[in-house]
Amino acid sequence: LGNIVSNILEFKEVSSTKLIPKLSPTDVKETMISLVNMFKYSTLIDQGVEISIEFNEWPENNQLVIDSKMLDRIVLNLATNALKFTDEGVVKIICSLIPPIHASSSSSSSSSPQIDQNNNNCFTFKIEIIDTGCGMSETTQEHFGELDFFSGEAGGFGLGSFIVDSYIKELQGTLNLKSKLGEGTTVTVELPTQLIKVKPPRKIMKKPEVVSVHGLSSTSNDNEESSSTTHPGMVLVVEDIKVNRKLLVKTLEKGGFKVDQAENGAIGLKMMLEKNYSTVFMDINMPVMNGDVAVREYWKQCEVTEDKYPKIIIVTGNINDTDRDLALESIGAHDFLTKPVVPKQLWEAASW
Repeated sequence: LGNIVSNILEFKEVSSTKLIPKLSPTDVKETMISLVNMFKYSTLIDQGVEISIEFNEWPENNQLVIDSKMLDRIVLNLATNALKFTDEGVVKIICSLIPPIHASSSSSSSSSPQIDQNNNNCFTFKIEIIDTGCGMSETTQEHFGELDFFSGEAGGFGLGSFIVDSYIKELQGTLNLKSKLGEGTTVTVELPTQLIKVKPPRKIMKKPEVVSVHGLSSTSNDNEESSSTTHPGMVLVVEDIKVNRKLLVKTLEKGGFKVDQAENGAIGLKMMLEKNYSTVFMDINMPVMNGDVAVREYWKQCEVTEDKYPKIIIVTGNINDTDRDLALESIGAHDFLTKPVVPKQLWEAASW
């Protein structure tokens, strides 16, 4: 349900406004691993299904110039479809970079910010999502991305495929489907990008290992350092979607924090008034009481002293400049994070 609501809200944004990619250097490897890890506790993961991610000859100490939000939504929607229609077997995500010689040099009339594909530093970021699910008919493949098309044999792709198709086009990319009923599907996305070298970390971390949790195998780094800041007090997570809430709680606990949780704004508000929390992570759209209402009510009812008040952080799947101003000024929040949240960002936000 959470993904449906998110897609509806995003569809309104995609269909009513001109999409303008916000290109910036992004640690794509960390982002992709974080996206896959989000499915660890997902109800989409059946006991007989595994999801994994691989990086083919991925360059170290480099970032890719891309719109990270668009990338998140493309991969989340495609991986969700793959898991949804796979009863047993595997869903595999393979990431690779195609050297500049293979990059497309086709021109586009789009007025959006673009990657200069004639640049010698222009690579193609290739994402393959391979599943062993029910597959798609030729008709379904031909109509992928069309808003008014409904796929009977797979339960329909609807808004998600429309959003994916729209984002890929704005990023000057391509999407290719290879599928057969009963034999699974391979979705290949290719996006033009540029490679940016970054300084290596001062401390060399141990190489990530492949782990398996409840039928999910993915690359993670159990040796990654959590924030070095002392974590006095408790952290509260207020999130209505159980999968998201559980992931946030587990990630914070891994970082050394003690965590309470609430499933809606009303319960969260009651807990905030009864207990002194050092940090509160608050979702916006929730049943019973929304997060913004809960935060405003808290500041009305609480007794704040100079040395004892919570840092309130809004956690949301969709954030734009208007929402950010609203969160930091009108609501009374201190900061915001966008989903999916990278563990290091979560730990740093909770440490103060």
